Amino acid sequence: STSSKKAIIFVNSRSEAELTVLGLRQLAAKRQERDIFHVHHGSLSTTLRNEAETALKAGSGPAVTAATLTLELGIDLGELDRVVQLGAPQSASSFVQRLGRTGRRKGRGSEMVFACA
Repeated sequence: STSSKKAIIFVNSRSEAELTVLGLRQLAAKRQERDIFHVHHGSLSTTLRNEAETALKAGSGPAVTAATLTLELGIDLGELDRVVQLGAPQSASSFVQRLGRTGRRKGRGSEMVFACA
């Protein structure tokens, strides 16, 4: 659901973020598609987090970042197409913050996809 989009995939742990991107990279390689995937969580270096943020904000093509709560607040990421939530958010306020990451373009509503095991 993130193909050809600017999207954040929210997860509830750092290991989920890492495993999600690993799986997406493997799928892209199998399909001979380019790697547009990034990870964003508090244990990463500032450089890697900035690369993920820049890809979402300034990049002209699709970019997908798997993130923990580190991208819920405070960082302007520009116009995102979609938010994907893997599993349930840890709180109602997290849900609202994550949903609010999309729908900032004039005339477009927020778009959030839930994927639950």
